Amino acid sequence: MLVYHPQMPYLGNPVENVFYAADDMGNDIGVGFVMLMYQPHIFPERPVNIYFQMDVQPQARHILLGALMGQAMRLKAHFPGQKTRVYTALSADDVQMIEFCKRNGFLLDDAEDLVSLSSPVIPVRLPMSFEFGAVPLGNEYEQNAFLMRLNAYRVAAISLGMLAAYGHTQRFLAIAVYKNGMPVSEALVAGDGDTAFIGSLYVRPEYRRIGVGRAMLGRVIDIMRREGVSGIDALVLRRSPIQQRLAEVFSARVIRATAIYPGINMD
Repeated sequence: MLVYHPQMPYLGNPVENVFYAADDMGNDIGVGFVMLMYQPHIFPERPVNIYFQMDVQPQARHILLGALMGQAMRLKAHFPGQKTRVYTALSADDVQMIEFCKRNGFLLDDAEDLVSLSSPVIPVRLPMSFEFGAVPLGNEYEQNAFLMRLNAYRVAAISLGMLAAYGHTQRFLAIAVYKNGMPVSEALVAGDGDTAFIGSLYVRPEYRRIGVGRAMLGRVIDIMRREGVSGIDALVLRRSPIQQRLAEVFSARVIRATAIYPGINMD
């Protein structure tokens, strides 16, 4: 059994970050890759995050994981002294892979929860000199620019196809907070009937802790309530203190874990 790099990039990842696994007959039986992300705006206490993904037959899991972890260590070397986490994303019901990660030293201390949000007890207002407005999505350039801004603050990226699917729902909303004509916070919402889902919401780091995020989320909930929506859900990362604090303001109630993020911390 062996692992090797492909000759061409895989899913946009450079060849040095991609490994194929082959059996003793030379047949490919799996593939995996690592992806470096510097995310101080999501995880200020551990800004270097290296995501890996494996799609491999069970007999090659260990050898492929070893190759991916080796490349993760090489990527970490570019950030000396910075706290790092190597992690993957698993479905909450993928018991087999969760146990595999646990046996190999991964911590099961992070997950993404689906939560139900409530209107705040005290109305929240947007600070002076800021204003709400629609996000322009009239052409593909504007759509890609919007996704680029959203995805900079996400663990899992939203694709153009996903945005199009959101756009075909009854409760589609793309809203921004502007200051001097520039977006400092944006949200993407979708849903049908009496339910809505906040697909993404961010606030630029320099505009946090002044009420922009609370005002944005409050406005989204208010708009949805006026349209007859009774259930407003969102995804919240357990390891993100920023997301956790904002969710608490809106009395978030955990419905279930949607994803598990096994990880290894490197200091």
